[in-house]
Amino acid sequence: MVFQQLPQHKGTCSLAMCVHETRERDLAVFRHPSSRPPDHAATQVTWHEARDFCEWLTLKERSAGLISQRSRYRLPTDSEWSMAAGILHLEHSGTPEDKDGCVPGRWAWGTSWPPSANAANCLGSEGSEIMDSAPIPAFRDRDATVGHALHYYEARLGFCSLTGNVWEWCEDEFRPGTDWRVLRGGSWKNNRPESLLLSHRTHDPSTYKSDSVGFRVVLERAP
Repeated sequence: MVFQQLPQHKGTCSLAMCVHETRERDLAVFRHPSSRPPDHAATQVTWHEARDFCEWLTLKERSAGLISQRSRYRLPTDSEWSMAAGILHLEHSGTPEDKDGCVPGRWAWGTSWPPSANAANCLGSEGSEIMDSAPIPAFRDRDATVGHALHYYEARLGFCSLTGNVWEWCEDEFRPGTDWRVLRGGSWKNNRPESLLLSHRTHDPSTYKSDSVGFRVVLERAP
């Protein structure tokens, strides 16, 4: 896995997020391998399983001396995900539910809709063959391989697939006091501009799993 420092982060430890979503081959050493291509984003992962993977990876790399005993892997917070997307400074305060869609007209490829061909892996002409929904008009979706063909806007931020591919679990509750956990980024099944905004949040119970839900990890590195 490759990590990029989070912009706007202020704190006593170094904080970096994985450039790409957790791949099937990353997760295969933790759980039974799936039949999906190894370089596709791992899916069918609950919020609990994603956290368990982070804890397992932390212990593994501490034991190997790759990270310090105070460093750890974990899921990103909702605010950290916004840092990676370069929109934190544009968002108002409040819960993830309050901030849903609060930065209109901003996607990982830029500010235009519809996206250009191969700008993201969302519901394009190929995906429409297995979905009931209509594809984004005149759009051909990107290869599902993690990190494939970085678009300029994504490359400038240092992170790939922040729009499309798979929804990504975050640590936070969508609404305080519920078991609804935040999901960011949209997926290969999405075709509506509002669902693919960088500022869009949705939610599912922590036990939910789907072929359109995965995660990426944060490395909190302490001396």
